[in-house]
Amino acid sequence: MASNATDNVLNSAIDEAMRVLQPMFARPKLRSRLLSKPPFRFIHDIAMAIIQATKFPASILFTDVELESSTFKNNKEAKIAFLEKLIAFVNASREMPIEVESRHIVAGAKPASTVKLLIAFGELAAQDDMDHSSLIQLATRSENIVKEEAKIDDTKSEETRDDFAESKVSADDNDEETKDNDRAVTVGGECNSNSECSMVHSIDRIIQCASIIESLFTE
Repeated sequence: MASNATDNVLNSAIDEAMRVLQPMFARPKLRSRLLSKPPFRFIHDIAMAIIQATKFPASILFTDVELESSTFKNNKEAKIAFLEKLIAFVNASREMPIEVESRHIVAGAKPASTVKLLIAFGELAAQDDMDHSSLIQLATRSENIVKEEAKIDDTKSEETRDDFAESKVSADDNDEETKDNDRAVTVGGECNSNSECSMVHSIDRIIQCASIIESLFTE
């Protein structure tokens, strides 16, 4: 049942993509086989076709290098960076963001969300009355905030690991100190602490007296 529902969502998204996006450009040709699990090159080709078919100010959102498909060959980091910008731009215009992550897109996972992202980008780019530049600035700020929060989380995690390591070292030191104190009670049959020596000697004297008394009765 869950698989059928997922397939229905994907098929619906593919049909909408063909209806909304294909009239914008002749190439690439939108085919169900490719849209059902879109490779990055296909995604990039669609985005570039949308940009060329509209007045979208691509140079504000993407670098000149990112507009070239050859940039992304065997470069996962570059693919993710491009997709992060695309996702941030699209979601900056929506009350309900499209729940998709760049790493899922690169891996070919959750294709329905990927197709919906491309549809949303096409619709936004085609809006002549849209202030794309302001929306891009908003998206860029949002993306930078997310990155800074991620850095803060990483820093906190590192600090937590350091604190744990430090506390473990301190605990180990305390354990070692306790062992040293225990060993200090008797060294070679003698003790180092005056109070402990006194107690040890008292016990020895009691044992000796007991032995003497026992020998008297046995004789």
